[in-house]
Amino acid sequence: MMNGSGVSRWTMVHFGCAIAALLMAEVLLVVGYADPLTRLRAPATLIVVHLVTIGWLAPVIDTVDVRNLIPRERHRLIFKAFSNLPAGDAFLLVNDHDPKPLYYQLQAQLGQPFLWEHLESSSENYLKR
Repeated sequence: MMNGSGVSRWTMVHFGCAIAALLMAEVLLVVGYADPLTRLRAPATLIVVHLVTIGWLAPVIDTVDVRNLIPRERHRLIFKAFSNLPAGDAFLLVNDHDPKPLYYQLQAQLGQPFLWEHLESSSENYLKR
């Protein structure tokens, strides 16, 4: 998470789901539902492998929550977060309004392709470089 930003409720939900997936995979392995060492392509093993992957990789996505910042500081922080983002990485932007003007500003100033996914009407957006 970026300095100066708060923890979104979605950050905590995201983290909770990741931990739940990892724990579910561990339980399935302990009870013998799947054994990655003997049946690698078995459907049960693939389920466990995907749960472990979700559990380990899900908390990696950063959240930039700008709701607590004064409006004139928000775009600067968002542009800084985006410019520090390696190609292929993403962050979750949490804002208190629809950031459509920010989308157009990013599109005009960057001139490079990026993914902007609007997650819900409360202005949480997923940005990927």
